[in-house]
Amino acid sequence: MKKRGAAVLLAAILLFLPFRATALEIWEAFDPDFLFSETKTENFNTDFTLSGHPAEDLITVALAQSGKTTNQLGYTEAWCADFVNDCAKLAGIDKGVIPWSYSARGSCTYLYDYMLNRCAAEQVTNPKRGDLVFYYCTVCETFRHIGIMQSATLSVEGNYGGRVNAAVTTYNDPRGHSVKSGDVIRLFLRPSYSLPTVVHGDTDGSGVFDEADAAYLLRTLLAPERYPTDHKIDLNGDGEEDVQDALFLLRAALFPEEGAIPAKHLPVFADADAPTCTEAGEIGESHCSFCGQLLSVRRKADPLGHDFVNHVCTRCHEVRPESVGLEMKLNDEKTGYTVCGIGECADADVVIPSVFEGLPVTAISLFAFENVPSMKTLTIPLSVTEVGAGAIFQCSSLTAIYCAAPSLPDGWSPHWAEYTSAEIFWGMDKPPSLNFGEEHF
Repeated sequence: MKKRGAAVLLAAILLFLPFRATALEIWEAFDPDFLFSETKTENFNTDFTLSGHPAEDLITVALAQSGKTTNQLGYTEAWCADFVNDCAKLAGIDKGVIPWSYSARGSCTYLYDYMLNRCAAEQVTNPKRGDLVFYYCTVCETFRHIGIMQSATLSVEGNYGGRVNAAVTTYNDPRGHSVKSGDVIRLFLRPSYSLPTVVHGDTDGSGVFDEADAAYLLRTLLAPERYPTDHKIDLNGDGEEDVQDALFLLRAALFPEEGAIPAKHLPVFADADAPTCTEAGEIGESHCSFCGQLLSVRRKADPLGHDFVNHVCTRCHEVRPESVGLEMKLNDEKTGYTVCGIGECADADVVIPSVFEGLPVTAISLFAFENVPSMKTLTIPLSVTEVGAGAIFQCSSLTAIYCAAPSLPDGWSPHWAEYTSAEIFWGMDKPPSLNFGEEHF
């Protein structure tokens, strides 16, 4: 009772004291680590069409700004995080998913923590379109940069060299730390695009949490028998309904745009035999860690399937020696396949399979691998008997081509590798750099 009395007394003082401080000063009193952020959506290119799919729309808005510089967008401070939030705002994404109204959104560190703890974002190791990539420097022990993933390997990022870069695959910070050196690691968050919107603390059914709800819940702290509620009042999770919860309520009521009370459920899943890449399993029931509401019941789950990145599954680490996703075309005789392009293959070490859908891979077409900057090595199996002129054309990162054939086959054009400076190795049926072991080939 003493704690509840103190809560109400403090609430009365804070609510009725004739403040002369600004809202910013009040917020800084609650949060001394407040960081300034900017929004510059008025300078964004809006010549785009939204699909209604949040992840795709986020990418669409970001790509529409490709090439725009710091001056063109109007930012005056480090703006990679502000750029992501401004894109989310223009994409119509709920601020409970990506908190574009959060005051400290300009800080990569604050944004990462806020999304993880308040917006139900999921940490993932298999990035896909619409995920956010955070670059963490292990030397500085801080987040340095942020971007939006377009694929498993490619991102679009603001303030990358002072402009919006739509084709980022790595990162180097101003102090010389980089992904390549290992000083910087990439951490991925998957925003909770599909979680239902809720209004935590809406005691009167108005559809929002406001001062009236805060006042009701404060009274409940003092006289629960007179002001009963099904709403959770132990808001900081310490097992007590006390002055800290009263402060939490006041902060949420004074600054609803800051999302102190989350607009999304924060799911926590019970233990279960999770599905693997190849075997079905179960997903445990889940409840909201903030309000306690049951969100889902225990259910069966299909196998996840492998997620291979450069021949290694990101989930189970199984090795797959041959590349998938290459563009293939069935020949006229329907006896074999021709490689026509890189397709959706994102491997740095591309290994052409000898068999595709039960038939041999027998040819590589003209300009099949034209301007593929991600490809570092290429392995061609013995089954390939025909290769067109210029099959490997201006692949800037390509350093080595491994051919299983002992020498140039008769069916290969003498100009098949004329437009590459990569070194060619004959009689090698696997790239030594991958080091898979004989049992995989």
